[in-house]
Amino acid sequence: MEGTCEFENNTNNNSEEISDINNTSDTSDGEGKKDICQFYLEGKCRFGEDCFNIHPPDVPQQIKKKSSPNKTNLKDKNELVKKSRMKTAQDVINRIKWDSDFEAEHFIVGYTDRFRGLIEEKFNSFTWEDLCTLDWDTLAIPQHRIQYFKYKTEKVWEKETRTDLVFGSTGSKEDILQVMSRIDNLQN
Repeated sequence: MEGTCEFENNTNNNSEEISDINNTSDTSDGEGKKDICQFYLEGKCRFGEDCFNIHPPDVPQQIKKKSSPNKTNLKDKNELVKKSRMKTAQDVINRIKWDSDFEAEHFIVGYTDRFRGLIEEKFNSFTWEDLCTLDWDTLAIPQHRIQYFKYKTEKVWEKETRTDLVFGSTGSKEDILQVMSRIDNLQN
């Protein structure tokens, strides 16, 4: 019986020691906070007074500004400029379909096939309706697979190189009508 009582006494002492360790604090503020808040030091703590860590008033905060270089492009050595938004393949499709200055039979679509790689087909070969409404034997592709559009032999819109001569949304010097007349003059 004595061994059992000693074990119970030791268990009680150990549990008291554990509870004392959990209640102790390394700081003098008595609020149970232990460490200095690293986010506070960077000026980024979003908890403020409710933070579990210390916010000492005598420590200066370092405020860091974030820059996003992946959304910017170097124009000059010292000046950062955001890239212009490129018109989508759907915009080009709609312009070819509905603009009276464009003859759809002269346009070629370059697209990525899942099995055969990069393929070119005439613009009129495709059905440009919603893919959900089409039958399995109809030639149609999702717009995200379109890589470029050609007018006869020259690419006028290309995803990879961000070339947009159809709308000029990426800052091209030529208008699509100028490009078309130049290509027509070269071929005649």
